[in-house]
Amino acid sequence: MPPVTVRWSLVAVLLPTSKASTVVEEKVVGSDFHKERGFSAFEKGNYPKAVEHFLIASNDKDGKDPEVLFYIGLALAHQEEYTKAVDFLKRAEALKENDADIVSEIGNCLMKLEQYRDAIVYLKRAIELTPEISSHFYALGTACEKVGELEEAIQSYNRAIELEPRDPLYYHALGFAYESTDKHADAIACFKKAMELEKHHK
Repeated sequence: MPPVTVRWSLVAVLLPTSKASTVVEEKVVGSDFHKERGFSAFEKGNYPKAVEHFLIASNDKDGKDPEVLFYIGLALAHQEEYTKAVDFLKRAEALKENDADIVSEIGNCLMKLEQYRDAIVYLKRAIELTPEISSHFYALGTACEKVGELEEAIQSYNRAIELEPRDPLYYHALGFAYESTDKHADAIACFKKAMELEKHHK
């Protein structure tokens, strides 16, 4: 069923005040209805259905709801439609500047598209906005490593470890970066630490 949109002015003209409020309560489903259905589908992992509902909600708001645009982007990213995801995420960013979640997700999608230098720009912005998130530094390190900026990659991985010293993934990444720069003793130490942490996590 298409979304029902009832405007107060029209209701007020057609019905007494008491009945008008009842109609609004019962009939206005529009963007809020589809937004909630979108969230429900997203939480259940039904990303195509989430996109369907979020698109209806977005159209009803003339595409001006950054939260809806963000979740369309997320749902598309879950379906590995990264180019489309970036488009919606950038539209969300235009409406809500300096939102760390939006900025970091654009960076992550650009990583998937192997657009590493563009990803670096967004990941650095995400770090400026939320410098306490270790995964941002890990992603930045990965992007830097992909473009051959190994020293910056090492710095980023080390910062990720400072923020979250119990994640073996960060030590593995740092170890490989050290290995690429012929710092073999440092690389071995990182691999040993990663194995130690993995053993404790089992």
